[in-house]
Amino acid sequence: MRQAIEEDFIEDVLRNYTTYEEMLRLEDQAQRQVELPKGKASSALSRFAKFHPYLKAQKAVVVLDHYERIVRAHVGGQAKAMVVTASREEAVQWKRALDKEIAKRRSDTKTLVAFSGEVTITHPEADNLGEEYTEPQMNTVDGRSLPEKQLPDEFDKPAYGLLVVAEKYQTGFDQPKLVAMYVDKTLTGVNTVQTLSRLNRTHPLKTETFVLDFVNDAEHIRKDFEPFYGRTEATPTDIDVLFDAEKKLLSHGVIYPAEVDAFAVAWFVVSEPDHSALSGRTQGAFDRATDLADEKLDEFRDDLDRFVRFYSFLSQVVPYLTESSEKLYAFSRFLALRLRERRVGGGLSVDVSLTHYRLTEVATHTIKLGDEEVGPGSAIGGDGTGRRGDIPVTLLGELVELFNQRFGESLTDADAVHPAQALIDHIDREQSGTLRPQAASNDFDDFLRGKEPFVIDGALDAGKVSADFFRGVLDDEDFRRRTTYLAMRVLYDRYRDAPVADH
Repeated sequence: MRQAIEEDFIEDVLRNYTTYEEMLRLEDQAQRQVELPKGKASSALSRFAKFHPYLKAQKAVVVLDHYERIVRAHVGGQAKAMVVTASREEAVQWKRALDKEIAKRRSDTKTLVAFSGEVTITHPEADNLGEEYTEPQMNTVDGRSLPEKQLPDEFDKPAYGLLVVAEKYQTGFDQPKLVAMYVDKTLTGVNTVQTLSRLNRTHPLKTETFVLDFVNDAEHIRKDFEPFYGRTEATPTDIDVLFDAEKKLLSHGVIYPAEVDAFAVAWFVVSEPDHSALSGRTQGAFDRATDLADEKLDEFRDDLDRFVRFYSFLSQVVPYLTESSEKLYAFSRFLALRLRERRVGGGLSVDVSLTHYRLTEVATHTIKLGDEEVGPGSAIGGDGTGRRGDIPVTLLGELVELFNQRFGESLTDADAVHPAQALIDHIDREQSGTLRPQAASNDFDDFLRGKEPFVIDGALDAGKVSADFFRGVLDDEDFRRRTTYLAMRVLYDRYRDAPVADH
């Protein structure tokens, strides 16, 4: 990688790497002493927070600001960017959040989304709960659905700026106009390098790359890149570990050889594999896996991921692997993706709500990689398995408290989700007679000018119950500017969408 960068074959994607810190707080709505399995409940809380539509809306503002102000002018005004998400449902919500913000701004930025199959929205606070989406349905051109295979060519057109992805296009996607990446997914190991390397394609007009990372820190990224920067050698690997992993995976009785063979025909023989056909050939294994008890399902998923990981590594360093292992790998990788997106805890419900949120830019880094050659890499050996003990049980209220200590301990009333809404409603009640006619006769930029006094006056009421929120509006120029933009954006849309006579 170092030599390729020095000789201008690829771009250095770590030059402008901006990290963010998310802080949030949840509330146990029911205030009940409910016992839940600790591991599953913790995952459910994390999922609830990560998928929350409010978070996506706030991040969409950051992404569009950055893309439109900094990125789009590159590559002769045709620069493109990718939003990397952790799941198909998140990709859908990201696409919708971006499109809503684009519509609010009346921006000409256009987006596309890439994910496999059909997605049903499950977040309890989503305004589209229960709705189903497919990639072609969400990508429309002149009122017609865009076929999946046409997406790369369509994205290459000057009209498009942002591509939201979930798994697809994070490897092997060659788009030299890609200048920026917005990461909302935990990256680990070689996946870090593969994902960020979508940016490294050179273009005659490409001079910079940018990464905004909402999840990972700079040191974590540096450590993942380091082994690939210089020259590295891996110690010899015992191929028997793959066959042991394969034997253990099949011992669960979930995967049937006949289904693997049928999947292989659809995957290797058909020139354009159809996702519905692949799903159908893994449906039996998927059903049998999800029928397992929770502990057994966890064991199966661990063994499934272990086999996929071992095969992926060994196929690069061992000259020949059996055909049966290759077919099982293709089947297992597809099944693992389906199981990964199954609802955490088998649909475990946690009765909580989001009360506070803050998204803060930490720093923009030039991540330096070492000048010395990297020592020997670690090889795969042993069974790589661990023992499972009893499943810890905790109270939901205690778990929410621990969650808040970790992710929201320093949040104040100024970061509350609801005071902002209370402020907006107060301004609407007190000032609609002045603001509504202005919204009707001006574009948003003109409407926004000179509105900070309205926000300061409106915050006086919020200050009675939220002193920190009031002080934020009064003393913090950046917080006041962001609050003014948010309040006036909501009111502008409210007034433009509703006739005057209805008020």
